[in-house]
Amino acid sequence: MGKAYFTMQEIQTLKLYELPTRIYEAIISELALILCGGEILPLMLHAIVDDATLADLDQYVDIYKFVKII
Repeated sequence: MGKAYFTMQEIQTLKLYELPTRIYEAIISELALILCGGEILPLMLHAIVDDATLADLDQYVDIYKFVKII
C-alpha cells in the first residue's frame, strides 16, 4: 500500500504517474468517467494526463477523495 498523505507542495509538483498504483488507478477511473463517459482514455489523452500535476487535475477530479493533505 502506498503513501496517501502529502504536503501541499508535493500536490503542486507531484505527477500523476508518481502516485502509488491504487491511487493512480482510482484517479484514472474518475477521469475516464468524466472525460470519456466511462470509456477507456485514448492513448494520447492518457499520456497528457499522466504527465499532469495533481494540482492541475484537481479541476477535473476531486483528488482529495484519494489523498490527504498534511
